[in-house]
Amino acid sequence: MIITKEFILEEIRKHFKNANTKELQHVIGDILNLSPSTAYNKIMGRNEFSLVEFLTIAQKRGMSIDKMLSITQFENIGPVPFYADGLEKKPQSFLEYFETVLDNVTKAQPSAESSKATFVCLQPHVFHLMKYPFLLYLKLYTYNLINWGIPTEKKYDPMSFIKDGMTQSLIKKLYHAYQSIPITEMVGHNFVYPICSQLDYLIRTRIISDPDHLKQIKVDLHNFLIDLEEIASKGYKTNDLGKETPVEMYINKFIHVSNIILIESEKGGLLTIQCDVPDVVKTYDRDFIKHFKQWLESNKDYAIYISKTGGLERKDFFDRNKKHVDMVITDLEKSIL
Repeated sequence: MIITKEFILEEIRKHFKNANTKELQHVIGDILNLSPSTAYNKIMGRNEFSLVEFLTIAQKRGMSIDKMLSITQFENIGPVPFYADGLEKKPQSFLEYFETVLDNVTKAQPSAESSKATFVCLQPHVFHLMKYPFLLYLKLYTYNLINWGIPTEKKYDPMSFIKDGMTQSLIKKLYHAYQSIPITEMVGHNFVYPICSQLDYLIRTRIISDPDHLKQIKVDLHNFLIDLEEIASKGYKTNDLGKETPVEMYINKFIHVSNIILIESEKGGLLTIQCDVPDVVKTYDRDFIKHFKQWLESNKDYAIYISKTGGLERKDFFDRNKKHVDMVITDLEKSIL
């Protein structure tokens, strides 16, 4: 909203609604250290109150700026819906989804030396899964099933996704950008449990009915955990050009949060907070991002650092998640036959 001179004058008059002109002249003059004539001219609208003067009056008188801005014209405006990873509208295709995500990442200058990203996640997110096509499709299909409703994607068909050259080309670009940004990861204790629950639902409802699809997902899940464990043990990841970028990985047993993604660069930052789908917060606000980073630092006191250290905790974490994958898929293999 634009704060006009008319708005400022109206809000001051509303606040002092029981005061006559002389009383208001005296109070305003005292707060702003103005002569009686100057204060009078401002009250009568002949001269303007500056924004600094308005904020000074608000502070001295305990006036709520937030309440002032919550005026009638905004009362019927609800929250802006999000559709995963910062999307502000439903994508018409998986191609459009990756175009939008790549555009959001590009805005944060992921190629700049100063760029970095932070992920706080209870489960593997799309950025994690770009190297694992069947697992990535499972995640996208779940997004579409419960949120997007793209008509052409109602049938579970991973091969049409994998054979789509334009989409796969975009995924490679996004993966290269992701691999090129230093990452801080704080992962949930039972990291793969949510995605295993989604798989369990899709199998038992016969949305996925082909045994080969289950085998492909099983292979991707295992490869994903093996590769992530290797990255954690090395403390870095490698992009397509062989460049190594640092990874700080933590296991958090104490705090349970929705997925949070922060991408920072010289131009600022982009923060999204999501409950898998849909996003509930997307902001470029520096103060909000600063608050999140303070929260993240305090969480590290309750987390286990496993990058290049914490070998026993790292092994236990990945072994437990691998065993959970084996247990779930062994059970599902029996039901899908």
